Amino acid sequence: MGITKFEVTDVPADLKDVYTGIPTSREQTEEDKKRFGNSYWIPRHMLIKCMLEEVKDDANIEVMFNARCGDINALSVDEEHGPVTGEREGFQVDILRENGDGSAHDIITRNANLVVGADGLRSTVREQLYNNPARFANWSNYDQKNFFLRTYHSPSSGLRIKTLQIESNFTIPIGGVDDDDTTNRSTSTKSVSSNSYRLQSVNRGSTNQVRISLIPVKDSNALRPAAICTLPNHDIWKIQTGSEMKTFFSNAFPRFDFGLGGDDSLVAEGEWEEFAKAQGTVFPPCQYTRGAVAYDERRDAGIVLVGDALHAFPPDLGQGVNAALRDVAVLDESLRTESGRNDSGDDGNDSTDGVKQHPSTSNPYFKLGLALDKFQTRQGGGETKALIKLARFGAPFQYCQSSRSMIFRKYLWTFNIVVRVLLNKVIGTPKPAVIAMMDPSLKFQTIMRRSDRLTAALWSITAVVVGLLVKGLRMRFVVG
Repeated sequence: MGITKFEVTDVPADLKDVYTGIPTSREQTEEDKKRFGNSYWIPRHMLIKCMLEEVKDDANIEVMFNARCGDINALSVDEEHGPVTGEREGFQVDILRENGDGSAHDIITRNANLVVGADGLRSTVREQLYNNPARFANWSNYDQKNFFLRTYHSPSSGLRIKTLQIESNFTIPIGGVDDDDTTNRSTSTKSVSSNSYRLQSVNRGSTNQVRISLIPVKDSNALRPAAICTLPNHDIWKIQTGSEMKTFFSNAFPRFDFGLGGDDSLVAEGEWEEFAKAQGTVFPPCQYTRGAVAYDERRDAGIVLVGDALHAFPPDLGQGVNAALRDVAVLDESLRTESGRNDSGDDGNDSTDGVKQHPSTSNPYFKLGLALDKFQTRQGGGETKALIKLARFGAPFQYCQSSRSMIFRKYLWTFNIVVRVLLNKVIGTPKPAVIAMMDPSLKFQTIMRRSDRLTAALWSITAVVVGLLVKGLRMRFVVG
């Protein structure tokens, strides 16, 4: 779904308050379109479906489901090609494929010259690079320390989340009832699938506050997934049955009648049991490795990490998939550039219409290691470190973190953002990092370098002001 404006409609929790249906809105300006390009909402499952449709008919691509990476073993020249050819080294990769019920695995073996570790937060590829250094001991550029997983805590790390499926066209009571008629929901309106909604609850405790946020969907008949994100000690994690969960939400959202059933209901009756039993998932710490690549001494075989295998963090910034896609785009560009290299070092891979051709190891001057070096320079090390730092402090307090310490820290974070926005408007200092990151022309390193310089300046000014105040108080006491 294309985005032309940014808006959200708040639905009050209490039925005594009138629901106006008026959203908080801001049109997308021409400057926004020029700077950020076209923006789209797309559900994750639809994105995966689009990607699958793009590759499923490619004869060079084999798609496997219910499969994961097993052992990766570096091969010698003779093992892969025999003593006569000896053209390249490579890998033997074991793929563990689940049988039906998932209780056993078939092992499928493939030989490869390039292994792309895109296997997520708990990457097997990354773990083997760190835990099995003997397998890569003969590689001239391999350093085990580069694949040590560096982890950092964020205020949103450790939050638990699971998804409640909301009906597509649920009824929203208008409200505004008298004190003695708190059950009157006769006047109502229907929700619109292309609108964003934020449903507030009456609960305000640290273990029972909850909020339902719904993003737009194009299909007016599709269920709308609502991510329920809370602290680990929240009451919903103690509820085990659907009836208890329904009672909890009925008390938290008195505006809605969860007993309606049918198309008017906010949640289908059968959904409560599934939601109650779901264990959900936990937001990870912010983590990354300094090393993104490793390759053999001949630069003919290598391993590269992308996406969550290289850098992972909570979804505060909405940059998880974007950062992974950027990794893939940079890797593709690095391979294409190197595949066109000729004996003079020029990039000779342009077609007559100026479009780069696909990488090909048939080019005798192609060195995979050089392409991976380009990727490491652009995406590994400093760029990944900057991304992780931004993820730690960018926007970690947007969830229902209702403990006193979290509320206090949220006020401090908000004050910091407001000060930086005002300084940007008044004297042109850099925008807050969480806003600057929306400019695709800026690297994360550039964003954080500017932010860190402003932070240092603010602390210096604060230190000077405090010093002057202390000096003034001392002089006052001496005079007194």
